[in-house]
Amino acid sequence: MMIELIKGEKRLIPMVVTRRRKKEEFEIESVNCEVYDRDNNLLETGKGEINESYKEIYYLLDTTRDDYVIGKNYTVVFTVKIISLPKIIKGERIVKIRR
Repeated sequence: MMIELIKGEKRLIPMVVTRRRKKEEFEIESVNCEVYDRDNNLLETGKGEINESYKEIYYLLDTTRDDYVIGKNYTVVFTVKIISLPKIIKGERIVKIRR
């Protein structure tokens, strides 16, 4: 599902983290985020926020920057580290900037 933001808006971009075995408990250690344009150019990086209770992660996207153009799509890539799990989890959300 694509997320639409109005140019100039600052909003948390959410993603839910789940395990394949639903009953297994886990704790999120860290979240790093990168934002790419449609040509795969890296626009920004930063730390994500964690809501451990709901197993949700967020990245605050600030579209006031000149890098964000009305009508274009951007990809927020989340890199998640789970405590006691050696594998890194990656996920992404597509964001469209509109008027």
